[in-house]
Amino acid sequence: MPMKYAIIADIHANLEALDAVLGELDARHPGISMACLGDIVGYGPDPGPCIDRLRERGIPCLRGNHEEMFLNACQNRSDFRLWMLNGGRAHLLDAPQLTLFPGLAIALLVAGLKNV
Repeated sequence: MPMKYAIIADIHANLEALDAVLGELDARHPGISMACLGDIVGYGPDPGPCIDRLRERGIPCLRGNHEEMFLNACQNRSDFRLWMLNGGRAHLLDAPQLTLFPGLAIALLVAGLKNV
């Protein structure tokens, strides 16, 4: 029997919406494998808690353009303007939250999602 996956994306730091989606998936498809296609941060007020929620559940994540802009803004002052123009906020993330981002380009393959 083929394995089913739930693919989520574009959370944009909205913990309330993330929890609602995860709750629906848990209710309708208990134990389903999940992956996140990125854009966890940006726009909303809860980037850290959203990252924590995905990590707690072991959901593999790709780095979206908002994560890329955020990381660039942290490393290069000139990229901070681009981050802010694209709905960014001056997010304060702790070191464990930042570790979710590096090396995620192959997360879907590692998670076994190559057959999707």
